[in-house]
Amino acid sequence: MPPFKSLTDAQISDIAEYLHLEVELAANRGLYKGADTMTSGDPEKGKAYFAANCAGCHSVTGNLASIATKYPQPAALMVRIAWPSDRNPRNATVTTPDGKTLAGTLAHYDDFETTLKLADGSAQSWPTDSIKVDIPDKLAGHRALLPKLSDDDLHNLTRYLLTIK
Repeated sequence: MPPFKSLTDAQISDIAEYLHLEVELAANRGLYKGADTMTSGDPEKGKAYFAANCAGCHSVTGNLASIATKYPQPAALMVRIAWPSDRNPRNATVTTPDGKTLAGTLAHYDDFETTLKLADGSAQSWPTDSIKVDIPDKLAGHRALLPKLSDDDLHNLTRYLLTIK
């Protein structure tokens, strides 16, 4: 397959997310169809839930404007709500053994090696066990909310967000 040099990072991320969803659906062999035909959910209750739990970080006129056109199927939107992901490059701060602190974007991070791309375009690598790596969790609010999110809340919120065209 030829490379698509004109794709933005966001477009590449969208394609990857779509492919991961297709793999998940194939793995489940379509056993769960409930979300595809979801008729439950009260958009007014979803709006109230959004105001109480989501509006501090999200806006239906800002980052969620036209969300229903991006995820027109309830199943796709529910997956995005229930399994949030941060599509942006992960910023991190590395503290070296000598106490030097460097901030940048993680180019690679695993149990063995960490590579940080710095603002000047250079990159530095270290054995992961020799440094302290601090990665802010932009989804901490989502992770805290998920255990409290009931099926009704999820359906109501989905129905509400599907009205945001």
